[in-house]
Amino acid sequence: MINKHYKRNSSQADTSELDATGKTVFDDIYTAPDPRSYCEAMQALDYTIPKHALPMFSDLFQDYREQSGKESVRVLDLGSSYGINAALLRFDLGLSDLYQRYTSPEAQALTTSELMQRDRSDYCLQPTEKTVEMVGFDISAPALQYAQEVGLIVDSVQANLEVDEVTTEQSQQLENTDCIISSGCIGYVTTTTLEKIIDVCTPHLPWMGHCVLRMFSLQQLTTLLKERGYDVDIAPEPVPQRRFASHEEQTQVLSRLHELGVDPTGLEDQGWLYAWLITATPAVARAEQYYN
Repeated sequence: MINKHYKRNSSQADTSELDATGKTVFDDIYTAPDPRSYCEAMQALDYTIPKHALPMFSDLFQDYREQSGKESVRVLDLGSSYGINAALLRFDLGLSDLYQRYTSPEAQALTTSELMQRDRSDYCLQPTEKTVEMVGFDISAPALQYAQEVGLIVDSVQANLEVDEVTTEQSQQLENTDCIISSGCIGYVTTTTLEKIIDVCTPHLPWMGHCVLRMFSLQQLTTLLKERGYDVDIAPEPVPQRRFASHEEQTQVLSRLHELGVDPTGLEDQGWLYAWLITATPAVARAEQYYN
């Protein structure tokens, strides 16, 4: 439960710890009661992938509307944290606007309760994209609760489907999903989670848009999607995610890329993590688009 009266002290995220994949661990910023620590840490590392993914997501939703005839699209955001994708997709805000919103001296001076009240009021007054209905999916209860209480998402699913089975309540939340997006969690969220969500939605297949870091193999993901009836498209050029948090992180990621046979020249060897943009649409829908 969020401590609404919590008042934080500004501090730099600890970037010294690496996880099993070689990436820096940012656990603390994902479980804070509000987005300020998250935005401070991501802004410091020039975390930019949500803005690069935005056109892919918007195009996916528009294609889905045209194909399905539905006006509103129910979108499941995997690894949604504090609702950053929801804010960018639903409001006339850029990523730099969001960073400023949570890292400014004015924001730093507020308690979580005051920040939440400010956000709820501001988002209610913002012109909004009413055809996008966002549902958050994450393991972090505080992040989901914040996003839902301020109105960025309409529903939230707190789950770790890498180890747990889908509950009856979660099944009801997931079964009407039109599109699934992710902007950085694939690799930690694996085909185990995706397959469980697809099973819940079957026979309807949600359309998908994912950003997958080049340090993770695409084989399992693309194989699963094709076996479950999807056409998979990978954009020809990768996009930057963020700068490396440390020399140690870069060294570990470069080693992992070499193990996968992925050439980092001009990309990761220049100090940035890069990701592929991937869309997956049901093969039947793709055929109908071509022949109608």
